[in-house]
This record gives sequence, structure tokens and C-alpha cells, in this order.
Amino acid sequence: MATNDFIIDLVEKLKEDNIEYLVIYLQKGKNEGHANAYYDIRTEEGAEMLAVAVGQVYNDLSDDFPVFDQSANGDQFDEIDDDEESEEN
Repeated sequence: MATNDFIIDLVEKLKEDNIEYLVIYLQKGKNEGHANAYYDIRTEEGAEMLAVAVGQVYNDLSDDFPVFDQSANGDQFDEIDDDEESEEN
């Protein structure tokens, strides 16, 4: 998998500049992939802005990807959660 140094550099720069942030990246490999998130939300305003932005991304992605369907009740993530739990045990 590719190096994540530039993402770490970005996160450090955001912290250094006192910027609230959410950075999510997907790293696909031949046999497995990973999704990682770095965040630093310190204010109510930041949390509200993040909620609006994430909601918009979710809505936009639902046009192209069924997993983001608004009628989804979370069952689509059960398999993912089960896989993660079995890896931890």
C-alpha cells in the first residue's frame, strides 16, 4: 500500500494552523483495504458544520452507491462490523 506520509503532514499542518478538521482516506490493496479518519473538532460550531458537510456528502453519494441509500437502517454495515470484531478476537 502507498505511504500515508502526506496525510500525516496534512493533519499536522491543520493542527498547527488551529483548524478543526475531518480527514478520511481510503487505501485499497490487492487483498484488503482500509478506511482511516483523523479528526479534531473542538467547538459546537465546528460539529454543526461537520454534520452538515457529512450529510451533504452522504446525500451526494447515495445517488451513485446503494450503501448510502437514505432508507438504509444500518444493516448494510453488520457484515463489516462482524469482520472487524472477528479480527480483534
